[in-house]
Amino acid sequence: RVNFVEVEGQDDVVVPFARNTLYWNGSAWKEADGADKQCPSNGVGVGSWSSNPRESVFCGLFKESATSVDVNISGKTFAATLGEMRLYGSHDNGNSFDNYGPTVLPGYSEYSDFTTKVLPAGSRLRYQVSTIQQVPDQLFTASPVLVSNATATSFASLTAAFNAEFGNGGSPNGSNTLGIYQYQSKALPATGTTGLKRVRVSLQSVSATTGNARFYTCDVATGTGFTTGCVLEASSVYNIARQGDKDVMRFAAMPPIVTQQAGFSRLFVLHNGGVYAGSAGVVGFKSYSQRLNQPAYTAYFDIFGGFTLPRETLTAP
Repeated sequence: RVNFVEVEGQDDVVVPFARNTLYWNGSAWKEADGADKQCPSNGVGVGSWSSNPRESVFCGLFKESATSVDVNISGKTFAATLGEMRLYGSHDNGNSFDNYGPTVLPGYSEYSDFTTKVLPAGSRLRYQVSTIQQVPDQLFTASPVLVSNATATSFASLTAAFNAEFGNGGSPNGSNTLGIYQYQSKALPATGTTGLKRVRVSLQSVSATTGNARFYTCDVATGTGFTTGCVLEASSVYNIARQGDKDVMRFAAMPPIVTQQAGFSRLFVLHNGGVYAGSAGVVGFKSYSQRLNQPAYTAYFDIFGGFTLPRETLTAP
């Protein structure tokens, strides 16, 4: 199972999405694009599946089980089907299904087709529940943690920059806390905010290998996108230890919103002279998803002409 990471760093410092490129196999860090190519960094890898309830094993390191129910949506309009999908209550990985898919308004050329044409025979919508059984530590090497637009080169540089409420670090904001996770809140957003929540951390070094951590939940200001209104969520400690050939900062505990909604704990890893974000998966974590089969998603792409259907050609090892 391939995760993405977005570590916001400091406000006004853009850090792009990155895909995991190193995995801990129990004794060493395995390269995603290594010799066997089983965990490629483009996210398309070799896996195996059993029957329903299914068990999948991806690149020999990830294992999850899944059960599902397929609903026949043949003959339903595109608009009606999308409306049903948006009623799905899951907020997995911080995403809401409330505005899932395209919104087509009256006056647009696609509107009449979207509300009157129906999905072809054989169209199915799958509701799936997946449970993580085994997941390795992962490291995201495409984008390092940045401090003032420069790569953080040590854990000491993190504790110096992201130290809100420790020493003279000041009140927590987007400059003195480090982004851990972000999600869309189910609650109505406060005035002047977007409803997006950012979980951020401040750090205090106690020794070369230990320290304290404070986690905050913050709002995102409308218009500027700046972090605002940070509220203390939890306190914890961190430990830095050698794992293979890398030093890893690991937190003793994280806010439940991260582990229970996103299904991971954040790690920070010293790699090739920079600090990079990583994650440790949560065994037993359940995720809920909706999936269209090929006749259905092909029809959705076709009705909005001009879209190129994404395809990947896989070659057996």
